[in-house]
Parts: sequence; C-alpha cells; structure tokens
Amino acid sequence: VSSGKPTGNYVAEISLSSGTWSITYSFKDIDAPTENGFAKSFDISSDGIVLAISAPGNRNIRGMVHLYTYFEGAWNFYDAIVDPNGSVGDGFGSQLTLGADGKHMQVLSESFTNTQTLVYMD
Repeated sequence: VSSGKPTGNYVAEISLSSGTWSITYSFKDIDAPTENGFAKSFDISSDGIVLAISAPGNRNIRGMVHLYTYFEGAWNFYDAIVDPNGSVGDGFGSQLTLGADGKHMQVLSESFTNTQTLVYMD
C-alpha cells in the first residue's frame, strides 16, 4: 500500500501490479472540510468510466455528489451536483446508486422519505 495517504475522507483506486497493491489515484473533496461526509456513498458504472462520490455534509449539510470520468488513462473531474430544490440540512447524497450506463443516478437525501431520481451526462 502506498504511503502518503491523503488526509480526510477519500476514495482510492487501488491496483495490483507485479504482485503489489498500490494506490493509483485518490479522490477527495477539495473544496470542503473533512467532516463533510465525502465518500459516504459511491458507485461506479459497469464499464468503469463514470464514478459518483457523495458528500452529504457539504454546503451546510445541503449535500453534493461529485462525478468523475475516466478518459485516456486518467480520472477527470466532470461535475458537482446539488439538489436544485434542496435546502440546508437535506444531506443530499446520503446514499446513491449510479446506473450501469453511468448516465442515470438515484440519490437519497436524509431529510426526505423518497429518493430523488437525477439524469445527468450525455
């Protein structure tokens, strides 16, 4: 395992090469404190190209979901999504499920009893 672990909550891509496991990429929330619940829930598309990572404590506990895409051998930030109808304390992103195609996502807000179905990406 690689040394130099990022601080705070994060998601790591770990690969096996020549019999050794190592962290090849770390995803972390760069615009919020570590107490925002980043990586409470995450999911990846079936083809491994789209990654969704929640941060339900971000934006005054309004919540946020970060999307990344894998392109030409590297992970790239794609978008940060907040519930357009959300408010402080919703906890948007407490749970999420990314569709197999990476184009559909269901996101649960802690303060609501129903899920918000979101469709993003082309």
